[in-house]
Amino acid sequence: MPSKKQLALISATALLLAAQAAQAAPQSDELGAYGGLSVGRSSFSLPSPSVPVTGKDSRDTAYKLYGGYRLNENFGLEAGYARLGSFSEQATLATGAVTQEGKASSFYAAATARHALNEQFSLQGRLGVARNKVSGTNLLPAGDSLQGSKTSLMWGVGAEYKLAKNLALTADYDNYGKVSSQVKASTFMLGARLSF
Repeated sequence: MPSKKQLALISATALLLAAQAAQAAPQSDELGAYGGLSVGRSSFSLPSPSVPVTGKDSRDTAYKLYGGYRLNENFGLEAGYARLGSFSEQATLATGAVTQEGKASSFYAAATARHALNEQFSLQGRLGVARNKVSGTNLLPAGDSLQGSKTSLMWGVGAEYKLAKNLALTADYDNYGKVSSQVKASTFMLGARLSF
């Protein structure tokens, strides 16, 4: 039977070999912190007000700046800010034609999931909470106002293509739910993600 000194020497040697093996093992570039920027198109779902609508502009350019941390190769956390763009609605009141405008933005936090199809392509998903806001002018009756703030469930799906070890191109669809009591918003964006 080995002595205490021999057991200590064997244990120390095993720990040293395990530490060297861990250092020699390639670190996955899918783990750790990342950040990204995306640009694309927003789409707003505007309600039908109680007054006649003569026109709508419910699409605009959107931007998203985000960061996150991949806990392992499949799951992580992400937070970001999205400028969802603006929209307008023309309506007819007894006093004449009016235009109501709004600008929407969102702060969100989400859990992320990722599935690699191969070394370059992967699919992604997001599920979280968004704090949304619509600001602008309201010339319609209070019940038809498009402005306000709303906390909503947000979800998204997307794909990424890895160009280099730390750089990937992304394509994402995000649904921010209600951005005010009356307005819903979603985006389709293309962008780039950098891992740190």
